[in-house]
Amino acid sequence: AYHALETLSQLIQYDFSEDKYVIANVPWHIEDKPRFPHREVLIDTSRHFQPVTTLKSFIRSLPYAKINTLHWHLVDSNSFPFCSKVLPKLCDGAFSDFEKYST
Repeated sequence: AYHALETLSQLIQYDFSEDKYVIANVPWHIEDKPRFPHREVLIDTSRHFQPVTTLKSFIRSLPYAKINTLHWHLVDSNSFPFCSKVLPKLCDGAFSDFEKYST
């Protein structure tokens, strides 16, 4: 039902001249299902650092595209920007001191 509501919200447009919301070319018959049970996106912050505010905004936007799986490539052999309280030297492998994720 959630994805159906998201599809409906993508069909609704605001008509500024009429000052109302409209759905063009109704009635609609929509059969929408993913080819696979997941709709996935990959974000690679191990090599392409993104600020936390950007990541939060990105994650909040995923339902609008009906994405239900996030693959986050957080660490890599070339960069390890994740700081751990248990193993604090892990993040010494980050590209710089400004490009680290911590809790």
